[in-house]
Order: sequence, then C-alpha cells, then structure tokens
Amino acid sequence: MAFRSTSDDGLERDRFAELALLGAVFGNEKENNEVLDDVDDEIDFRLFQLGMEFLRAVRRGRYSDVERIAHSGFNVNFLHPMHGKGALHDIAYGGSKRLLRAFLRADGIDFLIPDKSGRYASEIASIHNRDRVIARFLRMRERIQARRDDVELPHFDEPR
Repeated sequence: MAFRSTSDDGLERDRFAELALLGAVFGNEKENNEVLDDVDDEIDFRLFQLGMEFLRAVRRGRYSDVERIAHSGFNVNFLHPMHGKGALHDIAYGGSKRLLRAFLRADGIDFLIPDKSGRYASEIASIHNRDRVIARFLRMRERIQARRDDVELPHFDEPR
C-alpha cells in the first residue's frame, strides 16, 4: 500500500495502487505484470518521499509531523541515501527530548543502526550534543537491544 502525504488530513491511501490491483484481477497476465511493476515502482518512490519528509520534519523539529509519520506504520529506521543518517541520529545530534519522546512511541525502532561514519545515536549525542541524559538513555537502549539480539557493541567513552 502506498501513501501520499497531504496537507489536510495526514496520510491517505493511493488510488493508483488500488486500480492497478483491480486491473490485475480482471485483465490479462502480461499487462497485469507490467501494471504491477509500475505500481511497485510508484510505491517505492512514494515510500522514499515519505522517508525524506520524515527526516525533514525531524531536522526542522516539527513534533506533530514526526509523531504523525512515526505512528502511520512507516519504517522509522529509514536512512538518508546520501548522508547515511536516520531520524534517531538527527534527534541525538539536535538533542530535542520532545522529538525523542515522539519518536520512541513508534514501533520497530532499531537502536543499533550506525550512521555512515559508523557511529550510533548515543555516540552522536555524547560528542555533538553533549546531552548526557539523552546519550545515556540511548546507550542503555542500545545495550538492551544488543543483549536481546546477541550483538557485541563497540566501546566508546560515555559522558560523565
């Protein structure tokens, strides 16, 4: 299912995907495969657009947009294709506790995704933001997930 962001009522279903699926039921197989390939490309592009909108909302500190997108079922672990940073990295860098609270309400957060430079969110918070509370909280969540997933974490100096 593809999503389109709208200015009025948040997210709405994409009619193009619904029509293509109806065509798949009633049309011939060759045309259906072409239509479904187009739908897949359209869905991928729209999910990419939603991911970029989500990262912009985080960077600009738009709490309501972050909360809306995070609770829509969107994969909040989306990484910027060029910068290699996700929303959690940007929140750690900026140090907004309000944005962090909105983000933490989403399902499926992966605290063990490093940015392009190999740094986890807790390390970014301790180095760039100097917020000990956020850095320690993120490090705690990283340790919990690492224990659960049986992953060894790299060691770096924690804020004092």
